[in-house]
Amino acid sequence: SPASGCAPLQVTFTNQSSSNFTSWQWSFPGGTPSSSTAQHPVVQYTVPGNYSATLAASNSSGSNSFTRTNLISVSANPTVSFSSSVNGRTVTFTNNSTNASSYSWNLGDGNFSSVANPVHTYNADGNFQVNLTASNSCGFSVDSATVTIDSVPVANFSASPASGCAPLQVTFTNQSS
Repeated sequence: SPASGCAPLQVTFTNQSSSNFTSWQWSFPGGTPSSSTAQHPVVQYTVPGNYSATLAASNSSGSNSFTRTNLISVSANPTVSFSSSVNGRTVTFTNNSTNASSYSWNLGDGNFSSVANPVHTYNADGNFQVNLTASNSCGFSVDSATVTIDSVPVANFSASPASGCAPLQVTFTNQSS
């Protein structure tokens, strides 16, 4: 007990063998310690996964063993990472997180999202600090990156006056984005 939880998980094993046994030999693959002769050992699991346990009980008349397969389930904290692809002012975010059950995105411009892989259009050019928080029952992890929006400029100008007698002095005004 407990049979499941977050790493590191400390488990107390309770020997429920009949009372006529005089010695016990436990085996805990993946646990620390990996074996024990205590009647009710305490074992720690630090690596996420499913673990089995075996108890061999004996007395002067013989021995008997019992194995429980996948008895212990150890969960991991989420690991978080993401990448992004910019197309104009629209950014597609690709979530590469593992072991997460929920996501919280701060898109850096006052907008937020809870979908795994959001697509967001920014209203202006600039550098935006994007944060992704990935969570599960064991905790949360945060990753951040700067997204740069640098739209392709649109060239434009005007001329005034556009016609007149020579010599004509024309003022050109840059109207590019």
